[in-house]
Amino acid sequence: MEYPTAASFVTLYLNNQNVAANLDSSWRQTNEYAVYMGTKDMLGYNNYPNLFAPPSTTPALLFFHGLKFKTPNGQILVDEFDRRTEVLKANYGIHALARFDVSSAAMCTNHPTPLQLDQIRIEGVRSFGEFGTILQDPEWNDASVLRQTGITEDSFSGFADHNQFVNSIYV
Repeated sequence: MEYPTAASFVTLYLNNQNVAANLDSSWRQTNEYAVYMGTKDMLGYNNYPNLFAPPSTTPALLFFHGLKFKTPNGQILVDEFDRRTEVLKANYGIHALARFDVSSAAMCTNHPTPLQLDQIRIEGVRSFGEFGTILQDPEWNDASVLRQTGITEDSFSGFADHNQFVNSIYV
């Protein structure tokens, strides 16, 4: 869901009793959490339409990425990875469900600061089998070098099925 202003987000979303109860329950279980605010990654949506094509089936897995780009060329390298793998991902059932450019972050934990991320990506993966097959493709391996070269060690990726993280994602 998109909100026109931060004030409308607070009024319509954070002040909602049901949302507040769900957040409180989820956060109480983990005892620590990070909140990232961002805007839709329009570069990705506009430049890589095959990545954002609706999947033909419901994804079996969700693939989360938190990216911190190296300066000065990290984002350019990751964009080149996206360009080179756009069709390949679509062929193997990997579709972008959401991509956000992070504009601010807050952490409620014993840690002093949240991970300093530049972008958060959520992808749908049709099956582990197809994901394993794409990893063996030479084109994927060549392009992956660009992605890895363009991000810092603070970046992360991880899988979840539909039963994990659902209470932790509010879009």
